[in-house]
Amino acid sequence: MHTDNTTLSAEATEIHANTNQSSNQKKILVLSVLSGEDTGREYELSKRETLIGRNEDCEIRLNDTLVSHHHARIEIKSSNHNTEDVVLTDLETAHGTFLNYGPITCTLLKDGDKIMVGATILKFQHKDACGPQYMDEFIKLATTDTVTGLYNKRQILALGEEEFERSRRYRRPLSVILLQLDRVADVQNRLGPVVSDNVLKGIGSTILSSIRRLDKAGRNEPDQFIVILPEAGLAEAKVVGARLKQRIGSLEFEAAGQRYHVAINLGISERVDSTDELFIQLMEQASQELCSSPKSSKG
Repeated sequence: MHTDNTTLSAEATEIHANTNQSSNQKKILVLSVLSGEDTGREYELSKRETLIGRNEDCEIRLNDTLVSHHHARIEIKSSNHNTEDVVLTDLETAHGTFLNYGPITCTLLKDGDKIMVGATILKFQHKDACGPQYMDEFIKLATTDTVTGLYNKRQILALGEEEFERSRRYRRPLSVILLQLDRVADVQNRLGPVVSDNVLKGIGSTILSSIRRLDKAGRNEPDQFIVILPEAGLAEAKVVGARLKQRIGSLEFEAAGQRYHVAINLGISERVDSTDELFIQLMEQASQELCSSPKSSKG
Protein backbone atom coordinates (compact mmCIF):
# COMPACT_ATOMS: atom_id res chain seq x y z
CA MET A 1 0.00 0.00 0.00
CA HIS A 2 1.16 3.54 -0.70
CA THR A 3 2.74 5.54 2.12
CA ASP A 4 3.29 8.92 0.42
CA ASN A 5 0.36 10.65 2.10
CA THR A 6 2.43 13.39 3.78
CA THR A 7 4.45 14.61 0.82
CA LEU A 8 3.56 16.97 -1.99
CA SER A 9 3.42 15.46 -5.43
CA ALA A 10 5.47 16.79 -8.32
CA GLU A 11 2.21 18.01 -9.82
CA ALA A 12 1.41 20.06 -6.73
CA THR A 13 4.89 21.62 -6.77
CA GLU A 14 4.48 22.56 -10.43
CA ILE A 15 1.09 24.14 -9.76
CA HIS A 16 2.57 26.12 -6.89
CA ALA A 17 5.38 27.39 -9.13
CA ASN A 18 2.92 28.44 -11.82
CA THR A 19 0.84 30.47 -9.37
CA ASN A 20 3.91 32.40 -8.20
CA GLN A 21 5.37 33.36 -11.59
CA SER A 22 4.47 36.98 -11.14
CA SER A 23 4.77 38.94 -7.91
CA ASN A 24 2.56 41.66 -9.37
CA GLN A 25 -0.58 39.57 -9.57
CA LYS A 26 -3.62 41.20 -8.00
CA LYS A 27 -4.48 39.81 -4.56
CA ILE A 28 -7.90 39.27 -3.06
CA LEU A 29 -8.64 39.04 0.66
CA VAL A 30 -10.37 35.86 1.78
CA LEU A 31 -11.69 34.31 5.00
CA SER A 32 -11.71 30.50 4.88
CA VAL A 33 -13.71 28.43 7.37
CA LEU A 34 -11.31 25.93 8.95
CA SER A 35 -13.63 24.61 11.63
CA GLY A 36 -17.37 24.77 12.10
CA GLU A 37 -20.55 23.90 10.26
CA ASP A 38 -19.39 25.58 7.02
CA THR A 39 -15.90 24.06 6.97
CA GLY A 40 -14.27 24.61 3.57
CA ARG A 41 -16.35 27.65 2.62
CA GLU A 42 -14.56 30.84 1.57
CA TYR A 43 -15.73 34.45 1.88
CA GLU A 44 -14.13 37.18 -0.22
CA LEU A 45 -13.67 40.45 1.67
CA SER A 46 -14.76 42.70 -1.19
CA LYS A 47 -16.29 45.53 0.88
CA ARG A 48 -14.61 48.17 2.99
CA GLU A 49 -16.50 46.81 6.00
CA THR A 50 -17.63 43.23 6.66
CA LEU A 51 -19.77 42.09 9.58
CA ILE A 52 -19.44 38.62 11.09
CA GLY A 53 -22.33 37.25 13.14
CA ARG A 54 -25.64 35.39 13.20
CA ASN A 55 -27.92 38.19 11.95
CA GLU A 56 -29.24 38.19 8.39
CA ASP A 57 -27.58 41.55 7.71
CA CYS A 58 -24.09 40.09 8.31
CA GLU A 59 -21.96 39.56 5.20
CA ILE A 60 -20.47 36.50 6.90
CA ARG A 61 -23.39 34.78 8.57
CA LEU A 62 -22.44 31.84 10.81
CA ASN A 63 -24.84 29.22 12.12
CA ASP A 64 -23.07 29.00 15.48
CA THR A 65 -24.91 29.44 18.78
CA LEU A 66 -21.76 30.81 20.45
CA VAL A 67 -21.54 33.63 17.89
CA SER A 68 -23.33 36.89 18.73
CA HIS A 69 -25.83 38.50 16.36
CA HIS A 70 -23.17 41.08 15.48
CA HIS A 71 -19.93 39.49 16.67
CA ALA A 72 -16.98 41.10 14.88
CA ARG A 73 -16.19 43.63 12.17
CA ILE A 74 -13.43 43.59 9.54
CA GLU A 75 -12.50 46.94 7.99
CA ILE A 76 -10.17 47.66 5.09
CA LYS A 77 -8.47 51.02 5.67
CA SER A 78 -5.94 53.00 3.65
CA SER A 79 -2.61 53.45 5.44
CA ASN A 80 0.09 56.13 5.11
CA HIS A 81 2.19 53.97 2.78
CA ASN A 82 -0.22 53.57 -0.15
CA THR A 83 -1.22 50.16 1.21
CA GLU A 84 -4.33 48.88 2.93
CA ASP A 85 -4.62 47.74 6.53
CA VAL A 86 -7.15 45.09 7.47
CA VAL A 87 -8.54 45.67 10.97
CA LEU A 88 -10.44 43.13 13.07
CA THR A 89 -12.65 44.48 15.89
CA ASP A 90 -14.63 42.57 18.51
CA LEU A 91 -18.08 44.12 18.96
CA GLU A 92 -18.10 43.77 22.76
CA THR A 93 -19.38 40.20 22.63
CA ALA A 94 -20.03 37.86 25.54
CA HIS A 95 -17.68 35.11 24.33
CA GLY A 96 -15.11 37.41 22.76
CA THR A 97 -13.09 37.28 19.54
CA PHE A 98 -9.72 35.54 19.41
CA LEU A 99 -6.77 35.95 17.06
CA ASN A 100 -4.35 33.02 16.94
CA TYR A 101 -6.07 31.78 20.15
CA GLY A 102 -5.49 35.04 22.07
CA PRO A 103 -8.34 37.47 22.95
CA ILE A 104 -8.48 40.80 21.08
CA THR A 105 -10.54 43.98 21.06
CA CYS A 106 -9.08 45.59 17.92
CA THR A 107 -6.05 44.49 15.90
CA LEU A 108 -4.45 44.39 12.45
CA LEU A 109 -4.74 41.16 10.48
CA LYS A 110 -1.79 39.46 8.76
CA ASP A 111 -1.83 36.83 6.06
CA GLY A 112 -2.37 33.42 7.66
CA ASP A 113 -3.94 34.70 10.90
CA LYS A 114 -6.58 32.46 12.50
CA ILE A 115 -9.71 34.09 13.90
CA MET A 116 -11.92 32.29 16.41
CA VAL A 117 -15.50 33.51 16.84
CA GLY A 118 -17.72 31.26 18.91
CA ALA A 119 -16.94 27.69 17.91
CA THR A 120 -15.87 28.68 14.38
CA ILE A 121 -12.27 29.11 13.21
CA LEU A 122 -11.59 31.33 10.19
CA LYS A 123 -8.30 31.84 8.36
CA PHE A 124 -7.41 35.22 6.85
CA GLN A 125 -5.53 34.93 3.56
CA HIS A 126 -4.24 36.92 0.58
CA LYS A 127 -4.97 34.95 -2.59
CA ASP A 128 -4.07 35.50 -6.24
CA ALA A 129 -7.11 36.83 -8.06
CA CYS A 130 -5.88 35.56 -11.44
CA GLY A 131 -5.54 31.93 -10.56
CA PRO A 132 -7.74 30.84 -7.62
CA GLN A 133 -8.55 27.55 -9.32
CA TYR A 134 -4.85 26.66 -9.43
CA MET A 135 -4.38 27.56 -5.77
CA ASP A 136 -7.43 25.53 -4.79
CA GLU A 137 -6.01 22.55 -6.67
CA PHE A 138 -2.62 23.03 -5.06
CA ILE A 139 -4.14 23.22 -1.58
CA LYS A 140 -6.16 20.08 -2.24
CA LEU A 141 -3.07 18.18 -3.42
CA ALA A 142 -1.06 19.43 -0.46
CA THR A 143 -3.62 18.36 2.15
CA THR A 144 -5.24 15.23 0.70
CA ASP A 145 -4.13 11.60 0.73
CA THR A 146 -4.03 10.62 -2.94
CA VAL A 147 -5.27 7.05 -2.41
CA THR A 148 -8.18 7.45 0.02
CA GLY A 149 -9.32 11.02 -0.67
CA LEU A 150 -9.14 11.77 3.07
CA TYR A 151 -6.91 14.39 4.66
CA ASN A 152 -3.25 13.39 4.79
CA LYS A 153 -1.44 12.88 8.09
CA ARG A 154 -0.02 16.37 8.37
CA GLN A 155 -3.37 18.03 7.68
CA ILE A 156 -5.54 15.83 9.91
CA LEU A 157 -3.17 16.30 12.86
CA ALA A 158 -3.16 20.07 12.32
CA LEU A 159 -6.96 20.12 12.19
CA GLY A 160 -7.04 17.96 15.31
CA GLU A 161 -4.94 20.52 17.19
CA GLU A 162 -7.32 23.30 16.13
CA GLU A 163 -10.44 21.38 17.14
CA PHE A 164 -8.84 20.42 20.45
CA GLU A 165 -8.01 24.07 21.23
CA ARG A 166 -11.56 25.13 20.39
CA SER A 167 -12.98 22.33 22.56
CA ARG A 168 -10.70 23.17 25.48
CA ARG A 169 -11.32 26.90 25.35
CA TYR A 170 -15.11 26.64 25.21
CA ARG A 171 -15.39 23.37 27.14
CA ARG A 172 -17.19 21.70 24.27
CA PRO A 173 -17.31 17.93 23.63
CA LEU A 174 -14.69 16.40 21.34
CA SER A 175 -14.01 12.75 20.51
CA VAL A 176 -11.53 10.89 18.34
CA ILE A 177 -11.86 7.52 16.62
CA LEU A 178 -8.83 5.56 15.42
CA LEU A 179 -9.60 2.87 12.83
CA GLN A 180 -6.97 0.20 12.23
CA LEU A 181 -7.19 -2.11 9.21
CA ASP A 182 -6.95 -5.63 10.63
CA ARG A 183 -4.24 -8.05 9.43
CA VAL A 184 -2.89 -5.62 6.86
CA ALA A 185 -0.03 -7.90 5.75
CA ASP A 186 -2.54 -10.66 5.02
CA VAL A 187 -4.66 -8.23 3.00
CA GLN A 188 -1.64 -7.19 0.93
CA ASN A 189 -0.52 -10.77 0.30
CA ARG A 190 -3.95 -12.01 -0.70
CA LEU A 191 -5.21 -9.07 -2.73
CA GLY A 192 -2.06 -7.56 -4.24
CA PRO A 193 -1.19 -3.86 -4.54
CA VAL A 194 -3.93 -2.83 -7.00
CA VAL A 195 -6.80 -4.38 -5.04
CA SER A 196 -5.19 -3.20 -1.79
CA ASP A 197 -5.43 0.37 -3.06
CA ASN A 198 -9.07 -0.27 -3.97
CA VAL A 199 -9.60 -1.42 -0.38
CA LEU A 200 -8.18 1.87 0.90
CA LYS A 201 -10.30 3.88 -1.55
CA GLY A 202 -13.39 1.97 -0.43
CA ILE A 203 -12.62 2.61 3.22
CA GLY A 204 -12.00 6.32 2.55
CA SER A 205 -15.27 6.84 0.68
CA THR A 206 -17.20 4.85 3.29
CA ILE A 207 -15.81 6.98 6.11
CA LEU A 208 -16.70 10.22 4.29
CA SER A 209 -20.26 9.06 3.59
CA SER A 210 -20.77 7.98 7.22
CA ILE A 211 -19.81 11.18 9.10
CA ARG A 212 -21.24 14.67 9.48
CA ARG A 213 -20.05 17.69 7.51
CA LEU A 214 -18.34 19.21 10.54
CA ASP A 215 -16.43 15.97 11.28
CA LYS A 216 -12.94 15.46 9.86
CA ALA A 217 -11.28 12.27 8.63
CA GLY A 218 -7.72 11.51 7.59
CA ARG A 219 -5.18 8.77 6.95
CA ASN A 220 -2.77 8.70 9.86
CA GLU A 221 -0.68 5.67 8.84
CA PRO A 222 -0.74 3.35 5.80
CA ASP A 223 -3.31 1.16 7.56
CA GLN A 224 -4.75 3.57 10.14
CA PHE A 225 -7.37 6.32 9.92
CA ILE A 226 -8.50 9.15 12.21
CA VAL A 227 -12.01 10.56 12.57
CA ILE A 228 -12.36 13.75 14.62
CA LEU A 229 -15.84 14.41 16.01
CA PRO A 230 -16.43 17.99 17.28
CA GLU A 231 -19.46 18.46 19.54
CA ALA A 232 -19.64 14.69 20.18
CA GLY A 233 -19.14 12.88 23.47
CA LEU A 234 -18.05 9.30 24.03
CA ALA A 235 -21.54 7.79 23.63
CA GLU A 236 -22.06 9.49 20.27
CA ALA A 237 -18.55 8.52 19.13
CA LYS A 238 -19.27 4.86 19.93
CA VAL A 239 -22.38 4.98 17.75
CA VAL A 240 -20.34 6.45 14.87
CA GLY A 241 -17.59 3.87 15.44
CA ALA A 242 -20.05 0.98 15.35
CA ARG A 243 -21.57 2.33 12.14
CA LEU A 244 -18.15 2.65 10.50
CA LYS A 245 -17.13 -0.85 11.55
CA GLN A 246 -20.33 -2.35 10.17
CA ARG A 247 -20.22 -0.48 6.86
CA ILE A 248 -16.52 -1.11 6.22
CA GLY A 249 -16.97 -4.77 7.16
CA SER A 250 -19.73 -5.11 4.57
CA LEU A 251 -17.49 -3.91 1.73
CA GLU A 252 -16.60 -6.67 -0.72
CA PHE A 253 -13.47 -6.91 -2.88
CA GLU A 254 -12.51 -9.40 -5.58
CA ALA A 255 -9.08 -10.82 -6.41
CA ALA A 256 -8.15 -13.91 -8.44
CA GLY A 257 -11.80 -14.85 -8.78
CA GLN A 258 -12.45 -14.80 -5.04
CA ARG A 259 -14.38 -12.32 -2.94
CA TYR A 260 -12.95 -10.88 0.25
CA HIS A 261 -14.04 -8.72 3.14
CA VAL A 262 -11.82 -6.63 5.39
CA ALA A 263 -12.23 -5.73 9.05
CA ILE A 264 -11.17 -2.84 11.22
CA ASN A 265 -10.51 -2.41 14.93
CA LEU A 266 -11.50 0.74 16.81
CA GLY A 267 -10.00 2.92 19.50
CA ILE A 268 -12.19 5.78 20.82
CA SER A 269 -11.36 8.58 23.23
CA GLU A 270 -13.10 11.69 24.55
CA ARG A 271 -11.56 14.95 25.73
CA VAL A 272 -11.92 15.38 29.49
CA ASP A 273 -11.49 18.86 31.02
CA SER A 274 -9.65 17.69 34.11
CA THR A 275 -6.95 15.63 32.38
CA ASP A 276 -6.46 16.40 28.68
CA GLU A 277 -4.28 19.37 27.78
CA LEU A 278 -2.93 18.29 24.37
CA PHE A 279 -4.44 16.69 21.29
CA ILE A 280 -1.67 14.08 21.32
CA GLN A 281 -2.95 12.85 24.69
CA LEU A 282 -6.36 12.23 23.13
CA MET A 283 -4.66 10.30 20.32
CA GLU A 284 -2.63 8.24 22.78
CA GLN A 285 -5.77 7.25 24.72
CA ALA A 286 -7.47 6.11 21.52
CA SER A 287 -4.33 4.22 20.52
CA GLN A 288 -4.20 2.43 23.87
CA GLU A 289 -7.81 1.34 23.50
CA LEU A 290 -7.06 0.23 19.95
CA CYS A 291 -4.20 -1.97 21.15
CA SER A 292 -6.36 -3.56 23.85
CA SER A 293 -9.40 -4.17 21.64
CA PRO A 294 -10.11 -7.76 20.55
CA LYS A 295 -8.92 -8.45 17.01
CA SER A 296 -11.51 -9.32 14.39
CA SER A 297 -11.48 -12.72 12.79
CA LYS A 298 -13.30 -11.62 9.66
CA GLY A 299 -11.58 -12.35 6.36
